This record gives sequence, structure tokens and C-alpha cells, in this order.
Amino acid sequence: MERVEERAQELRKLNISQKKAIEILKENYPDYDENYYNELTKDWSNKEVKNITSQRKKALKKVKVTGFDMPFIDMVVFMVKWAFASIPAFIIIFIIIFIIRLFFTSLGITILL
Repeated sequence: MERVEERAQELRKLNISQKKAIEILKENYPDYDENYYNELTKDWSNKEVKNITSQRKKALKKVKVTGFDMPFIDMVVFMVKWAFASIPAFIIIFIIIFIIRLFFTSLGITILL
């Protein structure tokens, strides 16, 4: 019984929600009644867990890049790949401009694109 209580406290320290903790306890210690699990976790507040989770998300969003180090050869390879990847974009832009010019030409309007 003490082991179950210790595990419940470990789960609380990990900021796991009450519902998820009960599922984990049931899975690992199936001999106990569900009321016992509810009693172990009754003072847990899901609001507290959500608050901690939102604080973590805020902390994760604050990123500041202070440096960037990349070997020259890797950078050249990256730029070549980037150039090849831009070819389909240029083809799509060309097709769109062609369709626009075709539309305006059919109306008798000459545009320079």
C-alpha cells in the first residue's frame, strides 16, 4: 500500500493530471479499488496542473538565438538544395502570370508582366 502512495506522489511531482494518474495507478496496481485511487488523488487540482503547463508553454516560446555555426560545405549543399527546391515555385509563378496575361489579352488589354 505504501508503494502505491509513493507512486501517486511521484506522479504528482511530475504534474500529471488526476485522471491520468488514476489510469496509471490502475494499470500498475490493479488490486486496489477505484475509490482508493480517487482518495489518493482527491487533493489534486487539474487547474494547478494546467497553470504549470501554461507556464511551461510560455517558457518554451521565449527563444533567443545568439549564434549559428554551420560548416561551409554543409551550407553550400543546403543552398544548392534550396535552389533546386525553388524551381517548382518559379514554374507555378510563371503559369499564374501566363494565365493572367492570357485573360487580359483576350479582353484586348495589353499588360507588361
